[in-house]
Amino acid sequence: MELNRIIETYLHDQGRLRVWSLIVTVLGDMAAPRKAAMPTARLGVLLDAMGVGRPAQKTALSRLVKDGLALREKTGRTSAYRFSEATWAETIKVEPLIYADPDTAEPQDWVIAQSDAPRGLRLTGGFGLWLADQAPQDLGFALRGEIITGNLPPAVIGQDHQTEALALTQLCHGLEGFEGTSLEHAVARVVLIHRWRRYVLRFPKVPQILAEQGFAGTELPAKVARIYAALRDGSDMWLGEAGEGYGPMPPKPATAQTRFGH
Repeated sequence: MELNRIIETYLHDQGRLRVWSLIVTVLGDMAAPRKAAMPTARLGVLLDAMGVGRPAQKTALSRLVKDGLALREKTGRTSAYRFSEATWAETIKVEPLIYADPDTAEPQDWVIAQSDAPRGLRLTGGFGLWLADQAPQDLGFALRGEIITGNLPPAVIGQDHQTEALALTQLCHGLEGFEGTSLEHAVARVVLIHRWRRYVLRFPKVPQILAEQGFAGTELPAKVARIYAALRDGSDMWLGEAGEGYGPMPPKPATAQTRFGH
């Protein structure tokens, strides 16, 4: 699938794009692992290629700084942006969800509790189902253990959840065998991980043993990981290149956390 079509279909397809959120994805995926700020000029080139106008970029960056989510660093006539300490701390918490190794066996420890806390599958009677390490801390009646067997009613996996899982699956298919410049690889990578980040942080984990047959979300982590790996070398090449108004980004340190097991 052509990159412009991918951008329009999977980035600009849900109403007005939240540019500040897209920038958070870029900084979290490309700058934070390198413990570096991203030059404004480089960020502008990337966002330009995704169809984001300069006024929207400027407004979003100002909002991120004003809200304490990002820091602006200025050296001479150039500037760059990095996460604030608070945002970096939150990023560290969610990275294991976003970049989980799909080859790791699914956790067997689950919690059922009478609670409407976020990140739980909504069951009947006001109960929810969570991975044990994601369950709310203040629980009333709760059961914890391994799921042996069962089936979820179709309504438990909401229509929005199923629709988004299918859209991400189609995005992965569209990026199979992607060819392009290093910048185009970087753009494709951002579109993929931005959509994936929103999915992971919005929708709860569905136990494979309970997922209904044909649910696209079951195979989605492996698909996203495979496409991300295919785009990584080309996009990392762009990050290592200098351009007008910016130098190469520093390499990731050896201590950087792995992404999808690599």
